[in-house]
Amino acid sequence: MLKILAGQLARLRFLPRIASFWASTRLREVSEQALRDGYALLSSMRFAIGLLLVVALAAMVGTLLPQNETKAVYVERLGAWGAELALALQLNAVYSAWWFVLILAFLVLSTSLCVARNAPKYLREMRRYKEHVRLGHLRAMPLHMELPLQEEPQAGIARLQHDLQAQHWRVRVQQRGQGAAVDAVAPQAHAQAERGGTMLAARKGGSNKLGYIASHCAIVLICLGGLLDSGIWARVPVWLGWKTPLQAISAAQLADAQAVNTLSAATPAYRGSVIVSEGAQTGTAILPQSSGFLLQTLPFTLELLRFEVDYYSTGMPKLFASEVIVHDRATGESTEQRIAVNHPLRVHGVDIYQSSFADGGSMLQLLPQRLGRFDGQSAAPAQLQAKVRDTVVLPAALGLPGYELEVLDLRVLNVEDLTQTAASRLAVVADVRPAGLGSQWRNQWQDAQRIRRELDLRNVGPSVDYLLRDPAGQTQQFRNFMQPVDVGDGVPVYLLGMRGQQGQEFAYWRVPQDAQGSMQTFVEVLHAINEPARLQAAIDSYAAASVKAGTADVQPQTQQFAAHIMAIFLGQGAQTLAQTADALEPVPVGLAAVQAFIEQQFSAAQQSQASEAVTRILQGIVWALIEQQLALQGWPALDAGDASAQAFAQQTLVALDQAFYYPVPLTFILTGFEQVQASVFEVSKAPGRLLVYSGALALIVGVFAMLFIRERRLWIWLGHSGTEQAPQNVVLMALSSNRKTIDAEQEFHDLARTLFGVDQTGAAHHAGDREQK
Repeated sequence: MLKILAGQLARLRFLPRIASFWASTRLREVSEQALRDGYALLSSMRFAIGLLLVVALAAMVGTLLPQNETKAVYVERLGAWGAELALALQLNAVYSAWWFVLILAFLVLSTSLCVARNAPKYLREMRRYKEHVRLGHLRAMPLHMELPLQEEPQAGIARLQHDLQAQHWRVRVQQRGQGAAVDAVAPQAHAQAERGGTMLAARKGGSNKLGYIASHCAIVLICLGGLLDSGIWARVPVWLGWKTPLQAISAAQLADAQAVNTLSAATPAYRGSVIVSEGAQTGTAILPQSSGFLLQTLPFTLELLRFEVDYYSTGMPKLFASEVIVHDRATGESTEQRIAVNHPLRVHGVDIYQSSFADGGSMLQLLPQRLGRFDGQSAAPAQLQAKVRDTVVLPAALGLPGYELEVLDLRVLNVEDLTQTAASRLAVVADVRPAGLGSQWRNQWQDAQRIRRELDLRNVGPSVDYLLRDPAGQTQQFRNFMQPVDVGDGVPVYLLGMRGQQGQEFAYWRVPQDAQGSMQTFVEVLHAINEPARLQAAIDSYAAASVKAGTADVQPQTQQFAAHIMAIFLGQGAQTLAQTADALEPVPVGLAAVQAFIEQQFSAAQQSQASEAVTRILQGIVWALIEQQLALQGWPALDAGDASAQAFAQQTLVALDQAFYYPVPLTFILTGFEQVQASVFEVSKAPGRLLVYSGALALIVGVFAMLFIRERRLWIWLGHSGTEQAPQNVVLMALSSNRKTIDAEQEFHDLARTLFGVDQTGAAHHAGDREQK
């Protein structure tokens, strides 16, 4: 008993080993099955087609949505939530997003496995003649015929082989022994004795299958080229933490860039921009990344000698080119070259394209102009000098302590469409209706030019773009034009533009030019409406001029009502717009406030007349302010009968209303500049370009092979049938094609006529006669 128990215990020792062996075997089987399933999925055509659809959808998004723009552009187009989602999914840079690169990698892998899996079968199929096909299968083909052979089989074989080869068919002959052709005749004659025969198997158009292989290889080549040139060489070091992008690009940051911000000259592929000022040189390109900018060391240094630009009569650039000196880092050689649009330069595998031009650090003279509507001051500060892309701390005397001025750009030429009619602009003043007193005026503030059916493109002169940065770091961007522009308002105006965020359209404040060719008259009028004494003097002057002779007793009421209208216009009468307690609500300033006053104080039938009266009051007070200022300056007074004087007064009222929407009480007027040009080049190193070109060529060849080359196979059986006493020679011919077309049927008819002198109708007739016998 003890021996039996000991034996059982001994066997139990092997149970863990058996369980471990079974588990490892099972795990290995599961792993092998998973690998087989994964390989089958990756190498399947459906998986590759699915990836192609995803790539097509991504390309559609990349085409419809602007790429590599600022966040403000996407907020404007998609809204705040949509912009955040687009940036999170990297839809702002689809073709360089990690998920797009991953899809391309899987597409390359899937298509490569698909080619490796199916190409050997296609190549074997191309070399096969299929001479072992059964005769019953031939009779089942749509294109076949069977008829008696009118010559000896051996002579017929030689003739048929020669004729087929003359028509570029590849032929293989197979001899079949006795009994091999038992089904060569009709089924009811199977009992008769059969003899052997000969099968001629021919093929043509086998290169059709090369089209499938070429088209799939083309996808692999194009995707590989896209992967090589997708910027992955710059993104991978950032993902791994080897490189750190710069958050912004400026001259100081470029000078202080370290190795952690710079890629070596041995980077296999990249695409970036190079900005070179006249007389300067650089050997570093700027590569934009989703998280900032990387610097790319070039194998050469570009020195810009001069930049040439030619313009059309409208002021649009027609041609621009750069004369550069290329300094080779490896050899130290220097060569002078010319780079123009559509005429790039190639150095050490790097293509240099003339992309654009920019300012190279021009010296500007800026006149600070105080807008005293906020504090009533009218100081005349000295001019500032600043270079483009420099930052200047504003002097305390300008009244904006802690503010910084950053000059962004100087644009010497600005081509705008100035097509508009003066009547449509001045009608707003003459017809001040309740529906749009304030809104119609502010519509003129929103834009400096509008799209018209017929364009009037004109160069409106130089402009300067700058940022004002407050002590908290908040910025506001401005664009001021140097020269006044006639935009159809009846008087030239200075355009002072501003916008809150990058990517938004500029809104322009139109400041009228006076008879002395400056904006000084308007600026002083703006100061005057903030000085109670000067404003009251203008109101008294207007009241005295508007009261008719013999009605002096109404002058105090006119003065009081005009002062009340101006208080509402200046935002000082918001609580007096209505006389009922339930209407004490604050209203906007300017013409919008005046419009609200009219709507509350007058009935709908009276509002049109009241609007006209209020408009005359505002224009009269502005006229008095202008005359007051002209008298102080010692300048000639305005002529009430002069249309240009009337237009100046009307535009002054418009500009006073627009002044409430200008964000700061200070602007900078461009008075002079010393221009320095800079050339913008695009540098591209794209080794995958050859793969893409090869893939495109292979794709063209493959598509043409699949569409225009038909694979055909022809079988001709020559054998004996009948009895030994009365043998009969028969022929059976069949044709198959990879596509059923009219051409295949016509080719079968031609072969029957060429090889046997009959058409398909005759062949069917002969076969039917033999079957009846």
